[in-house]
Formats: sequence, C-alpha cells, structure tokens
Amino acid sequence: MDEKLPHPKLYYAAATGFGALLPLGFAPFGFSLLPILSLIGLLAIWQKADRRQSLLSGWFFGIGLYAVGASWVFISIYVYSATPLPFAIILTALFVLIMGFITAIQGYFFHLLGLNKMALLGFPALWIVFEWVKTWLFTGFPWLYLGYAMMDTPVEGFAPITGIFGISFITAFGAALCFILLQQIVQPTPKLKWAALSTVFYFIAIPLTGSFLQKTAWTEKSSETPLSVSIIQGNIAQETKWDLNFRDAILNLYQERTEASWGSDLIIWPEAAVPAFEHEVSDYLNTINQRAQDQGSSLILGLAIMHYLSDGEFLFYNSIRSMGQGSGLYHKQRLVPFGEFVPFEDQLRGLTGAFNLPMSSFTRGDANQAPLLAGKHSIYPYICYEILFPDLVARTSQHAEVLVTISNDGWFGHSAGPAQHFEMARMRALETGRYLIRATSNGISAIVDPKGRVTHLAPSFVETTLNGEVYAMQGNTPFMNWGSRPILILATLILLGFVVLSIKQKILRGPALQTEQEPDPQ
Repeated sequence: MDEKLPHPKLYYAAATGFGALLPLGFAPFGFSLLPILSLIGLLAIWQKADRRQSLLSGWFFGIGLYAVGASWVFISIYVYSATPLPFAIILTALFVLIMGFITAIQGYFFHLLGLNKMALLGFPALWIVFEWVKTWLFTGFPWLYLGYAMMDTPVEGFAPITGIFGISFITAFGAALCFILLQQIVQPTPKLKWAALSTVFYFIAIPLTGSFLQKTAWTEKSSETPLSVSIIQGNIAQETKWDLNFRDAILNLYQERTEASWGSDLIIWPEAAVPAFEHEVSDYLNTINQRAQDQGSSLILGLAIMHYLSDGEFLFYNSIRSMGQGSGLYHKQRLVPFGEFVPFEDQLRGLTGAFNLPMSSFTRGDANQAPLLAGKHSIYPYICYEILFPDLVARTSQHAEVLVTISNDGWFGHSAGPAQHFEMARMRALETGRYLIRATSNGISAIVDPKGRVTHLAPSFVETTLNGEVYAMQGNTPFMNWGSRPILILATLILLGFVVLSIKQKILRGPALQTEQEPDPQ
C-alpha cells in the first residue's frame, strides 16, 4: 500500500509530541488552550494518513499522552511497591502502550468511517465515545479526559448540564473548527469566509454561554445553618503506613489531632486512616465513637473491614464508617486493578511486590448502598478514584446533601497525580451542585463549593487540620437527572450516520467498478 504520509516516522514523532502536549492543559499546569492545539495536530496527521498510518499515529499520540500525563504510575510501581527498577520500567511501558493503543483504535475508526470528510462532527463524536470506553475497559481508567482542561474557564459552566463528556465534545469540536479554518487558510476555497466566521462565533458564543451558566443556581441550600468541618490530614509516609511497628503511633496521631476538633459537626479522616482491620482495633474505635457522641460530632473515617462467611471464608472491604452522631457503613464499589484487587491473582502474585501490595484483595461493594448520616444530614462517600466516575457520582449524589471523598494519594509521590486527581474531583462538585469535602492522607485536602471553587485548602505533605464550613444542598442538576446518556447517544447517532454513509458508498462504488472493468465490445 502506498503511504500517504511522505515521511511517516516524522509524523509518528510529531504525533507523540502532540500527545505529550495534551496533559499540559490539566492541573497542575493548566494551559487550557494546549489540548486544542494538540488535537489540531492529531487531526492534521489523521487527515493525510491511510488506515494503517492512522492507527500507528494514534498509538504514538496515546503513548505521548499517557507517558507524560500518567507518569506517576512509575512512581507508584517503583518507589512504593518494592519493584526492581527494570521490571518497574517494563510494567510502566506496558501500561502506556496498552492505554495508548485505545487512541490507535480511535485513529483506525477515524479512517475506516471516513470521518476526515466531515471531521467537524465526526471527530468530537468519536473522541467522547472512546473517553466513555475508558470508564469501563479494563475495569475503568477515567483519567486525562479532555474536558478537565476547561476547569477554571467559562466552559466549565456547561458541566451541570452536559457533564464531563459534554465539555470534552465542546472542546474537540472547537479543535475541529480551528483545523478546518487552518485548512482553508492554507488552501483557500469559497468556504474560507464561512470557516472564519464560524470559528470566531464559536469561540465567542461558547465562553459567553458558559459564563451565563456559571451564574445559574441549579441547586439550593436545604438549611441556612452551615456545617462546621474538620479534615484531619495525618501526612503518614506511604512506606510506614502498613508497618505494624508504626500502627499505634498512627492511631495516636489521629486521636490527638481529633481532640482539638471535637465540637465540629463533621470530622473527616482520610482513606485507610486506621491502618488495621476494624475488628483488630475495636476498643480504640469504641473509645473514639463514644467521644464523638459525647462531643456532638459526626466522625467519618476510612478503614478496612473483614467480613466472615458461614463457610469459613472471609471477604475484605475498603470502607468508610460514620460514627458518633453519625451512622452508616459504605464499601468501595470501584476497585483499582492491582492496587486493590489482582486480576489473574493465582498467576501474578509473587512475581513482584507490585502484585502483592498491602490490602490488595478487596471485594467490590454493592452498587446500591445508602448514604451515610451525619446528624440529620445525608452524606454520600467516595473512596479514592471512585470520584472520577461521573455517572456513578451523578446517580448516587441524588440521595445526598453533601459529598465526601477520601483518598490516599501517597502513591503519587510529588508528581502531578494529586493535582490531576483533585481537579477531577472538583468537576464532580460542579456537575452535581453539591459541596465536596476531600480528605487525603498527605494532600490535596480541601473543601469545594457547588461551583467547583476551592473554598478551603490544606498545604500538602504536612500534618495538619483543615477547618471550614459547608452547606447541605438539595435539588438536582440536569446532569444528575440525565447523566451522560444524551451526549453519548448524540455521539453514537453521529457515528452510526457515518457507518450508514460508508456502507452506502461501498454499495454504489461496486457497480461503478464493475462497469469500469467490463471490456470494450469493440
């Protein structure tokens, strides 16, 4: 097959660079326009490439995206999992290659469906369908979605209506518009004026509409009395967290820190703040529970629970319990592969410390769990990267007045991971019109208001207590009612239209080719 790209290796290198550019739009960098530039570059390559080259350039783009945007994976594997350096490099490379291949498939379908003929609709539709795929493929890795680059810009105002996928669509559509305009500038046609006016109108209308939506109150306070909140950030080193020699010191630290916060309506400890199974420290927890009741506080904390079955087997859960003036128990639903459960466990355990982490045999919690109670208020909790799943949060937050997410971001080290994680959590507050309380072991601990704005923020990597206030909220945003279904249905219909058009063209092309191949009777 003749190559359409004159020097494909140079284009593959460019695709890698464009992929590496995209994560710079996310926290902690926040260069929101760079992802648009990144997609313009990808479109320019796909527009000229044949099917094989579209696949390979998409793969290189994905490699650049995840090698830069998820570089913290290496830190988790090498620094905190006792994995030899060569094996850590191999595992990280495999992760990047596998995740990057999703964009390769995306490039293949871009060419297969002929989306280069109408990239304006086809490209953003294809982009968000593949973002949605990442929410469930390999149990789900919903990281580095395009729309997160629009946090702290007027475009975020669309979040309570469309959710993150809608914002990704808006951003990808804008990139496609810019690409078409650049095409018209390089090779002018009568459509140049239309392309220029459309692009200018879009980049004026979208921010203006977003600004208007930012001012819209989708939810309201269910009480005018704020809830006082204290977040205990223990700053426990990841290396010592599960060391039995440090267990008592960690328990004492949280107990002593909490003594100064009794009287707050809501006290939050981070994920797995109690470095033991609940039954192993029952006396300690009973003391804490009684103290919270006496002081009129609700204490929400992360801990592991062992549940015995009648046949002598037992299950492990990564859980949150509400104590004192609160009540309720929540088991984590979305488990992290290899971190909280090991696929093909019998074959992989023992190969490396990365497959033998502390607390890596958890069981998935039920999908329909009741919210926790803090006094008379309903709280829906999310553990670690559960907060990244937009439709999970949209569904469960309908039963809650306040959202709480607890995490242990110590696995990220001093990488961009904690900032990325926090940015995505802020989007959930914006989508649901709820206050979000985030408690982590070493940062980023914060309180976020229903507009996604940070009202209180603790310094990272220090032992501290963050005090603030939140309001219980009621009412649903449009996104809570609809979820991602409308935007995904729209994208699917667009792609199905291209499928039908492609099939129709092949059918019509068949007789034409047959006519051309018939010999001249003379």
